Amino acid sequence: MRTRPLIIFLLLLGLCRYALLARYMHPYADDLSYAATAFDEPFSDRLVHEYLSWNGRITSNILVLRGPLVLGLDPGLMIYRLIPVLLIVLMVSGWLLFLRALRPWGVPVAWTVPGALLFATLWLNTLPDLTEGLYWYTGAVTYTLPNALLLFLVAAGLHLERAQRGSPQIMLVLLLLALGLWIAWSNEVHMVVVLALVMLWLVVVKRSGGRVPSFIRLVLVLSLAAAMIMVLAPGNSTRAAHFPLRADVLNTLSMGSLQMLRFLIAWVLSPAVCILSFLWLGHLREVDALPLPKLRFRTSLGLLVAMLFVIMALPYWATGILGQHRTVNVAFFLFLPMWATALVALERDVLRPRNIGLLRQRGVVQVLTVLLVLSFLLGGNDGRVASDLLTGAAARSDSAWVARYGEVEKARVQGRSTVSFAPIPLPPVAMRIMEPDTAPDHWTNTSLARYLGAPGVRIIGPTAR
Repeated sequence: MRTRPLIIFLLLLGLCRYALLARYMHPYADDLSYAATAFDEPFSDRLVHEYLSWNGRITSNILVLRGPLVLGLDPGLMIYRLIPVLLIVLMVSGWLLFLRALRPWGVPVAWTVPGALLFATLWLNTLPDLTEGLYWYTGAVTYTLPNALLLFLVAAGLHLERAQRGSPQIMLVLLLLALGLWIAWSNEVHMVVVLALVMLWLVVVKRSGGRVPSFIRLVLVLSLAAAMIMVLAPGNSTRAAHFPLRADVLNTLSMGSLQMLRFLIAWVLSPAVCILSFLWLGHLREVDALPLPKLRFRTSLGLLVAMLFVIMALPYWATGILGQHRTVNVAFFLFLPMWATALVALERDVLRPRNIGLLRQRGVVQVLTVLLVLSFLLGGNDGRVASDLLTGAAARSDSAWVARYGEVEKARVQGRSTVSFAPIPLPPVAMRIMEPDTAPDHWTNTSLARYLGAPGVRIIGPTAR
């Protein structure tokens, strides 16, 4: 118990590095195009236009169409950089509520705070695309925000499960419905995740032999209705026309399977996850097996593999390619609790009956703990964040972007038609900001010029180094 305050302090210190790096982030691509559009078109018209001509994402579209940059560059950029900090706080709070909701299943209340901080730290350390998952506003509010809200959704569901099914708490039910709708309407992947969770909840209740409460049926009906509203959006066909390789069954099955195996192996063998897995199994050996998973190990592992495959396959079916790692970020977020649960089942069903003990030798736990601390200090995204801060790469990038804004403004005042950007020397590695294209008519370049109030200035991005 005496080590708990130290663990909490170190984990908080590690998370502060990610918050500090946000100080140097700058918007790009969709951030700028959506913000520039807000200056010219009413919000309601643009929201309807998105639904009719691009996608059915209702809640995330609200956030991206009215992001902080619509307030102007200076006040907008300040709020823009606070969003990653708020997301970290929301993620830690979600894990905390989730773990506390598991108290009746054997999770000690004393370790819910360090457990929440540890999950958040592990998530950030191994997140496949840190920039799009945390720092890039459009990607973060579309995919990471619903990830955090999923924790609140599951916590609310667990509390309802413990309540008397004949008289559920109406406010909790309303919260569950509101969270479910927001998450499902954020993007297509989370729509599928919400439907899967509700159906799994229904199956578990039915198999337990109890009567299915009316509020669960209501949640299922509303989830299906929300999914249909998103799937039937007219804009989906317009967007799909940009991807001629979509809807290829063979490509979806083969590439979805390969990507599932690729990332599953990479995540299990990543230093932080691997070390924590051994420490977790060793801890389970010292206590009674937690009653969390009623599933067998093979079943829990099968559910994990199925989840990864579905999320990897969805982009291939919709576009023919995996594309950006935004959906992979969602898969990794879901991987963490499912992998921890699978390890509980592994210890209970395989290791304990065979009297296979891990970490029995004295000093092994201490060595693994030191290695874990080093992996959080130097490895994964933690190491890259530390490098960007300590080498000054993040600060140099920030100064370069501020100077670029000044160049565009100066060109507008002087009536010049073209501005060329020089490459940023030794750019950050953890915080990757998309450079303007070398073609001045590229939409990212024109969006930047429009947002800065200089639509007549042609921006030429730096050539590849």
